[in-house]
Amino acid sequence: MMLLNKIKSSLIFKLTLPIVIIGLVLLLILLALYKQQADTRVIQQFNSITKNVSDSLVIAVEANAEPENLLRVLSALAAQNKILRLAIIEHATDIIVADNQHANIGLKAQHGLGHSDYITYSQLKNFREAKSHLINNNIYYALSTIRLITPQVNRLRKYHIFLSYNETEAINRISNDLIKFSTLFGSGILVMLFAVYLVQRKIFERGGCRTRHVS
Repeated sequence: MMLLNKIKSSLIFKLTLPIVIIGLVLLLILLALYKQQADTRVIQQFNSITKNVSDSLVIAVEANAEPENLLRVLSALAAQNKILRLAIIEHATDIIVADNQHANIGLKAQHGLGHSDYITYSQLKNFREAKSHLINNNIYYALSTIRLITPQVNRLRKYHIFLSYNETEAINRISNDLIKFSTLFGSGILVMLFAVYLVQRKIFERGGCRTRHVS
C-alpha cells in the first residue's frame, strides 16, 4: 500500500513539474515584456515633456523676448512638470541665460551646471542628433536645440535647453505594477496547479480502486 502511494505521488509530481516550469517561464517572459514596454512608455513620456517645454519656451519668446519673461515662463514650466533643472544655454558662448536655479544665470555652463550635470550636458552635446537623452542614477537628462530671438541684437540665435527630471516616481510606479502583476499571475498558477493536483489524484485513486477490484 505504501509503495503504491509513493508511486502515485511520484507520478503526480512528474506530471505537475512541467506545468510548474512552463508557468514560471511564462511568468518571467511576461514580466520582462511588461518591464520593457513600461520603460519605453516612461521614456516617451519624458521626451514628450521635453518637447512641450521647448515649444512653450519658443512661443513665449516669440510673444515677448525680454529676459524677465523668459525666466518667468521657464520657472513656471519647471515647477509645473516637476523638473529638477531647466536651463537655457547660449550655443556660441556657453553661457546660461535662463535657469530655474536663478543664482547660476550669467555663468558659463561648466561652472553653473555643476560637475555631474556639466559632464552629462557635454556628452549630450557630443551626441548631437544621435541621442537626445541620457539616464544616470534614475535622473533623466535631455538636451534640445532651439533658436530664440536675442533682444539686444533682435536676431535669432542658437540655444540649448538642458533639462533633468527625477524618474524615481515613475520607476516606483512600474515596480509596484510589476509586483501586483506577478502576485496576480503567481496566484493564478498556484490555483491551476492545485486544481491539476486534485484532478490527477482523483484519477489515480480511481485507477487504484479499479486495480484492487480486478485483483
